[in-house]
Amino acid sequence: MDSGDNTSIMSCQFCGEAFSLPEDDVDGNLPRMLLCAHIYCTSCLLSLHHHGVIQCPECEVESTLPEGGVFGLQEDSRIIGLIYTSKMNRMKRCDRSRNRKKPKISPSKDVKADTEGPEQPADVEKIKLVDEALEQAAESHAALENIHETLTNGLAEQLRRERARLEAEIKQAADKASHAVQKWKDVQLSQLTKLEAEFSSSQSEVSCVQKRMKALEIAMQMAREVRRVPILEQYCTLDKVVETLQAPVDKQLYDMKCITMGSGMSCVFRSECLNQSLEISLKMEDAAPKQLSESPPKDLQQSDSSRKSPKDRNRNCVSPEPDQESPGAISSPSRGSNRPGTPDVILEELLIEGQEKGACLSHVPPLPPPTGPELANDNWRIQRRRTSVSFGNKRNVTQWVVVSHVVNPSHFYVRYVAEKRDSEFISKKINHFCCGDGCRFTSCDAVEIGALVFVKREEGLWFRARLVEVFQDGCVEAVKVCPVTQLASVRVFFLDSGLGKRLAIEREEETAESSLKAVNDRLRKVGEGVKVELSYFVPQAVRCSLKDLVPYDLTKGWSKEAQLEFLSVVGSAAVEMRPLGQDRDSLLVDLRKAPMDQSRDVPISVREYLVFIEVARFYCPVKLSRRPLLYYPPKDPKINTELNAVVSHINNPADFYIQLVDNMEFVLLSAKLQDCYGATTVTEADDLSIYCPDIEQACVARYKDTLWYRAQVIGHPGGRKVEVQYVDFGNKKVVSVSDLRKIKDEFFALPSRAVRCCLSDVTPPDGKRWSDACSHRFSSLAHQKLVTIVATGQVPKSEPLPVKLFESPLNGPLVNIAELLVREQLASFKEGLQSSDAGEESAIWDSPLELGLSTDAQEQNVSGDQSEEPLEFHPQLTLPDQLKDLKVRVSHVNSPSSFYVQFTQYDAQLKRMCELVKEEVELTEPEHLEWKEDEFCAALINGVWERGRICSHVTSEDSTEVMRSDHGNKVKLHVSNLRTLPLSLTGSLALECSLTDIRPAGGRSTWTATACDLISFYLNGASAVMTIKLF
Repeated sequence: MDSGDNTSIMSCQFCGEAFSLPEDDVDGNLPRMLLCAHIYCTSCLLSLHHHGVIQCPECEVESTLPEGGVFGLQEDSRIIGLIYTSKMNRMKRCDRSRNRKKPKISPSKDVKADTEGPEQPADVEKIKLVDEALEQAAESHAALENIHETLTNGLAEQLRRERARLEAEIKQAADKASHAVQKWKDVQLSQLTKLEAEFSSSQSEVSCVQKRMKALEIAMQMAREVRRVPILEQYCTLDKVVETLQAPVDKQLYDMKCITMGSGMSCVFRSECLNQSLEISLKMEDAAPKQLSESPPKDLQQSDSSRKSPKDRNRNCVSPEPDQESPGAISSPSRGSNRPGTPDVILEELLIEGQEKGACLSHVPPLPPPTGPELANDNWRIQRRRTSVSFGNKRNVTQWVVVSHVVNPSHFYVRYVAEKRDSEFISKKINHFCCGDGCRFTSCDAVEIGALVFVKREEGLWFRARLVEVFQDGCVEAVKVCPVTQLASVRVFFLDSGLGKRLAIEREEETAESSLKAVNDRLRKVGEGVKVELSYFVPQAVRCSLKDLVPYDLTKGWSKEAQLEFLSVVGSAAVEMRPLGQDRDSLLVDLRKAPMDQSRDVPISVREYLVFIEVARFYCPVKLSRRPLLYYPPKDPKINTELNAVVSHINNPADFYIQLVDNMEFVLLSAKLQDCYGATTVTEADDLSIYCPDIEQACVARYKDTLWYRAQVIGHPGGRKVEVQYVDFGNKKVVSVSDLRKIKDEFFALPSRAVRCCLSDVTPPDGKRWSDACSHRFSSLAHQKLVTIVATGQVPKSEPLPVKLFESPLNGPLVNIAELLVREQLASFKEGLQSSDAGEESAIWDSPLELGLSTDAQEQNVSGDQSEEPLEFHPQLTLPDQLKDLKVRVSHVNSPSSFYVQFTQYDAQLKRMCELVKEEVELTEPEHLEWKEDEFCAALINGVWERGRICSHVTSEDSTEVMRSDHGNKVKLHVSNLRTLPLSLTGSLALECSLTDIRPAGGRSTWTATACDLISFYLNGASAVMTIKLF
């Protein structure tokens, strides 16, 4: 270490003053260390402390002072040692210079002179020896501190890492066990507090370092005292002290790899067979410690890898006794003996008793194995003991099966899920047989039709199969028997899957040896002894057919689409099979796909699904096996009671739906539906998908606005579409099956909201059917509007409820909509009834007249008030010469300063304009045009072609806002409802007006929403007399 480094280290970094040691009566300025490891002098720390806390000037970390205050902080022994060393070096230099100038002191001087005069040469040599030892001890102490810090931190990290790992293993193992393991898990987690005892090797190393540090600190303290008071030498063995101080630190003596080793403890989940019963055994496995990290810290890596730790040197090597396990148990060879009180989980499960022994325990010759539906009978399938479940006759009970092979819906094979263990055992036994040479064909062997053989599949496993066809070299047709050396190909039927396949024997050379090798690569023979053993295991594949199901087109048979759809719906998962009968070699069944949620969903019938998607049909009428869950019916309003309602859907005046507004729960229903179904993931959507909807089935259906509503299936129009009725609105729609979702239980709580009604006391004018004009007019008066209803009677649930419908003005009397329709000759009262205000002038203004919806009678009445001379047709409105007392109809109201009127004298021209626009564009196809703002167009609005003007650019949803040129209001339309308008038809027959001599109250520049709504309510659709003032 150079002098520059010494100077910077031995001075305070804050004030720049050198550290000093206490001498005699002078207090020293010792270096002291804060909690952040920064070092400052005692003077600076005294000036920095405030209320027992010192904030580090460099890193601003606060350090709380101990009981002794600043003087209680830890001194930096390394710097103090360097100060001692520097001081001693200066003293040595001074002694050398004095020795050169002064004669040597005579050894005959008395003891008194020695003590009172300068230090004697013997003392100087001792002091020199002590100083050198102190310097070396300071370096050793610093190295030991570094080692101690590394080991301490490593031990803490070792404990934290092992604790985290063992906690994870314990939790994982406990989750796999039953609920009883929960209590055990808590106990074991609490015992992890004793985990430190498992790291005796690391603790031993830490203890050794601590002992060495303590011994070195004691020796350094003694040496300092001897240095200050040399006479104290007689009270200690200075040579031993010096030896302790001079002893170097050998890193090889400390096992740094111990902090990289695990405890050897782990928590495992293991399955073992024990006494044919399910037992839960909890224990910890103790094994050789595992390496947790690649190497110890870089600055402390060991070069001697063969050295053993103290624990290894003192540990006795004891071979653990093996666990007493059943033959079927699986044990890990790397684990040691079990220690009581330490955690481990072993979950043991049942194995079939006697399964490993197979048929060797019996000497009775077996019956020949059956084929076809007989396989479903207990007497054939169960010839050995079962586990805890006794299967009854499978023809009469539901079984869980896996479809193993499909030819078509009338010919497929299934395997029972309950026999999965048997299948695995058979496969293991067959592959064991084929590993030996006893199953190989020889040149003397021959194969024949119906023989049992082992066949190697693509995955490299062997399966048992039966020969269906045998083809010999040089023969076109199949033969009954063929020598193996002349075998060309075979067709086999796999007994355990139902798959039929043709195998070609490919030879490398046309020799007997090559032919025999090619045969043995694909086929193996079954000896008599092997047949006896396998005869106790009947074929796993059972041939089945969906009952009463035939191809959709009988002339074409089963299509490839039917097979693919059948495979897609059953998949590879287990399905529910219900035997329904037997037909020759097939078991007649119905398969049901398992519901995702047993508490709510119902199984999907594969038969009904195939019929629904129109790839199959029933041969005879089939009664559905379940009745769908229905909604609660809507609550009818009380008789002769005025209630507020909204007309949600209108078919005609005798068939429309209302929603009562007295229940606020329905307001939240739509939001809940969107939150539940609009935010579903792909997996959740698959779980809620409906594959085969039934008539009257409750569901949730998507509407054209992409929102979800409660619905009920009412028809199957075909093409994988269904007709649904939205039970809260009453409208019907044909949607794709992909737009349906299963309804959750929480949405069944509220009854249907839409109440089916009809106008009482009125009938169609002809007494037969309602005209389109009347339906449109009724829609304009009531659809999606707040009305007042009065129920006039009670009817059966299947018939509409007769009601009286009234417009609901803010102020003023109610207006009976039925009387308005009668007044406009769109309806007539029933015999013996008339209007309540017949012969009296109406208390309110006339109702609005929609374009294209008036009847011939209205046209005659309107034309009667006008001049008999026909007006010349003009596409653009021209003001009459007389501007007073003009008869107008208010078509749209924005505010008192902006509303639109139509002149009644131009009603004929309005109708003519509508007809001309319809003739021009009705038969044209949609055009891919870039519609611009203020451009005229023909627009299809409510089924009627009208003139319009584009108000805004087309949005990303291909929709735009269009102003109705002859009415004044704006509507939002899809571009597919727009056509190019001929230039000769452009114009407008609606006049924008403003009320004179009035202005907004309070000096406002704009009208309030209340004022706009009020005047819109009174003026919109009203007939009036108007005087025009031009400015």
